[in-house]
Amino acid sequence: MHWYFHLFIHYLDLARHEFISTLAWEPVKTNIGAGVWWAIIVTVVTTIVYPRFRKMLESFVKKHIKSEHEALHDKLNHIIKNHPDIPDL
Repeated sequence: MHWYFHLFIHYLDLARHEFISTLAWEPVKTNIGAGVWWAIIVTVVTTIVYPRFRKMLESFVKKHIKSEHEALHDKLNHIIKNHPDIPDL
């Protein structure tokens, strides 16, 4: 496992501790409650982060499928060209 992956997990754990200690006391500090804060956080993440991630993932998958498709056609053309029993189209 790479060191930067370990650091990423470490920082996620630190953020989890921070969010738990900060947001768990919101019912005591205000009358709103922690559930509303989590709803706001989830709404922000789903409206900002998710569409960008989905678009990035779609473009990656399309590029990968296209490259695999081209590689397959190159192999088939090579087989057709170099095999004596297969007639040309």
